[in-house]
Amino acid sequence: MRVLILLGNLYPKPSSVANCSKFLLSSLEQEGYKVDIVSNVCGREEIEKSISTKIYYHGIPDKYAYYVGKINGYFSDKYPKSINMFLAKVVKIPLYIRFQIFCQEKNMGGWSISKSVNRIIQLDKDQPFDLMISFSQPFITHLIAYKYLRKCGRNIRWIVYEYDPYSLSVVISKINILAKYQRRIQENRVFKLAEKIILTKEIYDLYLETAFRVYRYKFDFLDYRLLQSPDTLGESNSSEEIDESTLCFVYAGGFYKKIRNPQYMLEVFDRLTIDYRLILLTNYQEKEFISFIKRYPHKFILELKNTHEYAISLMKKANILVSIGNMIKIQVPAKVFEYLGLGKPIIHFAKIKDDPIIKYLDSYPLALIINEYEGSIAEKVDTIERFVEEVKNKKLTYSEVVECLPNHNEKIVAGKFLSIINSI
Repeated sequence: MRVLILLGNLYPKPSSVANCSKFLLSSLEQEGYKVDIVSNVCGREEIEKSISTKIYYHGIPDKYAYYVGKINGYFSDKYPKSINMFLAKVVKIPLYIRFQIFCQEKNMGGWSISKSVNRIIQLDKDQPFDLMISFSQPFITHLIAYKYLRKCGRNIRWIVYEYDPYSLSVVISKINILAKYQRRIQENRVFKLAEKIILTKEIYDLYLETAFRVYRYKFDFLDYRLLQSPDTLGESNSSEEIDESTLCFVYAGGFYKKIRNPQYMLEVFDRLTIDYRLILLTNYQEKEFISFIKRYPHKFILELKNTHEYAISLMKKANILVSIGNMIKIQVPAKVFEYLGLGKPIIHFAKIKDDPIIKYLDSYPLALIINEYEGSIAEKVDTIERFVEEVKNKKLTYSEVVECLPNHNEKIVAGKFLSIINSI
């Protein structure tokens, strides 16, 4: 059987959604499927490459990402930072006009739907696809699949997999009412044409309470999988040398000013009396954040996000991992399941009472939950220091973690994924 996968931001640096999905693609290969992945790639030319024996990659050029990267690189160190940023924005104005004005998904205007559809049609002529699976975000993968089905004129089984809501996402709070309505129409059209809709458990529960519940007969959900056993991961040397005599905390992932703001966590850590280093593996560049960590270079170390393997290598070296929840209850940062799979102690900062991460961490014996919405910073400092003293040298094996969260065993999640596919 030949399977078409539509998955954004896979190469060369996979997004969070891509990292969550790669093991599912491997499970398809192990089941004997031939897999063709159509994705966007930062560049001016299409890329064709074989990932493994039965998985092939077709990268459709994303010229917007390519030219923005070139402009940012050119102005990165020519003048003072404020001037560089201003000049870069001015030079990028034609790109914004060409690729962003009519694009509902930020930064996805350079991925051509028509070119992607035409490439899929060419691939289908060589050997017809039996099944198509589109992953989001970005939602453009579903739009490409929708346009392809409309154009190809034959029935192909289509599975939609949503890691994040589209029309109901709080991230689009600034979008005008018309744009929100257009998103709702697009998502409804996609759901209507798809044969199966796979969601995260949180989005599954959300959609059952909305107008999308009319498609509940198509709904199914997959749990996030725990990162595979650290013993089987390839080592990747990081540039940050960690002094083993100093306690090392690591945070890996994105920050967002209104959804996952790190400021409270930084203020708590600044009050700790123990000797430590907190490595922040992120591309977050908000002014207040940068100013704060620059004031305390002996405590906070900013490492720009690199490859996924690089992040894992830093996390494996840490004594304790740091997590921050979202301000919304329908999205779970997938990074926490990588933390859990590594078996390290975790300090999680919850911003809301119904933080969806808590139900997973409650089953994990090496987790401390800090509620940002109650209690004083002094109390939290004392709690953290006592927790650190108790767990700083502890670690669970992968098998022990799986015992705590059996439904998130990679084999079980992959098995359910394959059973969904084989059922349609």
